[in-house]
Amino acid sequence: MIHTVLKQLFSISCVAVFAFSSCKDQTIEPSKEQVLSEVQFGNQIWSGENLSRVIFRNGDTIPYVSDAAEWEIAGREGKPAWCYFAGDESKAGLRGKLYNWHAVHDARGLAPQGWHIPSVEEWRILFQTLISSAIVMHQKN
Repeated sequence: MIHTVLKQLFSISCVAVFAFSSCKDQTIEPSKEQVLSEVQFGNQIWSGENLSRVIFRNGDTIPYVSDAAEWEIAGREGKPAWCYFAGDESKAGLRGKLYNWHAVHDARGLAPQGWHIPSVEEWRILFQTLISSAIVMHQKN
């Protein structure tokens, strides 16, 4: 049982990492148009959806790249970019969009208003919460 739960958590976390989910800022209430669902784990509130934005918070466009060569050039030149997982637009609903480091860390803000890209510490807390929950579930069975 615990092996299955941990395997599912790992699968979910891999998708979330690659899609760059957002954490809710505790001081700002986001617009319901920007994030349709929320999921709470312990004291954290996470977006229930993969990030799928094509503009920064300030309205500037995030450039789309369609192939590996363009992705590499954007990274080398320090330019933000996004693409579809494996270049497959048909899986956008399932996987969201992938963003390069420059888009994620851009000062214009990748996450919607009221949200932010999670820090390493926030990911650590999430994993600890999920693993603790899985252990408690296992002990009850």
